Amino acid sequence: MSGGRNPYLPFLRYRTGDHARWAPAPEGAADPFPRLWDLQGRAGVDLRDALGRPVGPVDLQNLLRRVAAFVQHELVQRADGSVHLTIERMPAGHVNEDALRAGLNQLFGDLPITVAVIDPRDDGQKRVPWRREG
Repeated sequence: MSGGRNPYLPFLRYRTGDHARWAPAPEGAADPFPRLWDLQGRAGVDLRDALGRPVGPVDLQNLLRRVAAFVQHELVQRADGSVHLTIERMPAGHVNEDALRAGLNQLFGDLPITVAVIDPRDDGQKRVPWRREG
C-alpha cells in the first residue's frame, strides 16, 4: 500500500516493471487519498562495499546528481565485488569523472571500479540502474 497524494508518482511515470492496483481509500479511512494496493515490485539490490557493508542506492544517486548531467546510468557489482558504472551523459552535458570516481571509491572502498561515460543511446531501451551479478 502507498499513499496517493502525488498524482505524478514515479511508479506511474517510468517503466519500472512494478505492478499494483490504484484504488480509493477504504471507507472511513483517516487519510481519504487513493492508494496503490497489491504492489509487486522489483527485488532490492544488495550492493556491498569492500568490508561487506551495504551501499545504498540513495547514496549513489546523490553522488551522481552532484557530479553528472546524465540521461541514464547502470551500475553493476560483479560477483568478485568489482563495480562498473556506465553513465549516459546528457547531450552537451558534463560529467566530472574525477569527482565521480572519488565518490565511488568513498562509497565502495578498496574495490576495483571502472567508469564508462558514453553518449546517450536512442534505441528507447531503459537501463537497469542498479544490478548485482553472482
